[in-house]
Amino acid sequence: MAKKCIVSMQKPIYEYKAILFDVDGTLYMQPGLRLAMAKALIKYFLLHPFRIKELLALIKYRQVREHWEDISLKYFDDGLTPIQNSQGFADMEMMQYQYTAQKLRMTSGQVQDTVQYWIHHYPLSLLDRYKDEELCSLLKHIKELEVVIAAYSDYPASEKLKALQIHADHIFCSSDSNINCMKPHPKAVRIILQELNLNEKEVLMIGDRYSKDGLAAINSGMDYLILGTSMSMRRLIYKDLSYLP
Repeated sequence: MAKKCIVSMQKPIYEYKAILFDVDGTLYMQPGLRLAMAKALIKYFLLHPFRIKELLALIKYRQVREHWEDISLKYFDDGLTPIQNSQGFADMEMMQYQYTAQKLRMTSGQVQDTVQYWIHHYPLSLLDRYKDEELCSLLKHIKELEVVIAAYSDYPASEKLKALQIHADHIFCSSDSNINCMKPHPKAVRIILQELNLNEKEVLMIGDRYSKDGLAAINSGMDYLILGTSMSMRRLIYKDLSYLP
């Protein structure tokens, strides 16, 4: 995660035809949410110590997602059989559940249920508390200028956007069947640009991690804005971006 903001923009933000923004850690401040989640997890597992393996599953699953490009190369060496989606392609998300389950001697279903609750469902009620109000307002203003607003996240984002009261014209996830790869793989951005019917010079990527969002943009020839973890630092950037027509 970038501690400082990194700007690589060739024109004012409102002159792009689309903004492609990350969700986790971008629309809300990640440190605050992580602290709240850590407190909730500690409280839960202190009261339910016999379910501690679920906590290990969360930790392992996050590691698998974070390093999937390298881990996927070991997938076959571990004797696992690829799971296919309805289109007959490898289902990345289900393979990640399977890989995590194998390492912890759990079932894929147990890992999936744990992830669905603690990563996808539980944080929803907390997001508004840590929302980056200025960025969300900026996106709404840009949308009013008929700039396309699109979300691109490594995790499912629809429910998070609802919780943050952000409407996106398009929502893309790394586990979508036609994408099926993690950031910063350039395949995803190529597919997104095709869906938007735009070229890379017409779209600005906004994220919070240079190693993911920044490199995804660079690998595709897009301009990008990487936001830091400090709200005061973000405000300096927003002040420069606020000169909208």
